[in-house]
Amino acid sequence: MIVVLAGLWAFLPNDGLAIVASWFKNKVSELLIQMPYSRGLELEADEVGLQLAATSCFDVRESQVFWEMMADASEKNDELDVEWLSTHPTHENRAKKFEELIPKAIKIREFCNCPSLPQEDPRLVLKSMKAQKSEVVKKEPRTVVVPGIVINPAEL
Repeated sequence: MIVVLAGLWAFLPNDGLAIVASWFKNKVSELLIQMPYSRGLELEADEVGLQLAATSCFDVRESQVFWEMMADASEKNDELDVEWLSTHPTHENRAKKFEELIPKAIKIREFCNCPSLPQEDPRLVLKSMKAQKSEVVKKEPRTVVVPGIVINPAEL
């Protein structure tokens, strides 16, 4: 596409076409070069942050829970999360990355002589909360409101 624009500009030199070609080149380089680099830096920053949290004796398991909750919140808001158009990884990918990094972070905590982690794993607590919520949603009858008509399944 850029070759076509450059060829067109060579035969019909005009500033408008040069501006469009320059804008297009910048957008292509941003999508193909800069954004993947930014996502890589974000993941590296997550890893370094997790290591710092581990040396500070925080419960590093909470990091995965945080990103899973962020993913759930973005799903509820119907946010379109296309990673290749973003400078940041998706919340789901971040949660998966933290899942891989947590065992190493726990070893760092142990090396730093931190107090032992609480027995209750926040990741398991979140899973059980999600399971309970899905059961409640399945069982709970919903009231349907249509302008002028209210249908409550419990009254039927």
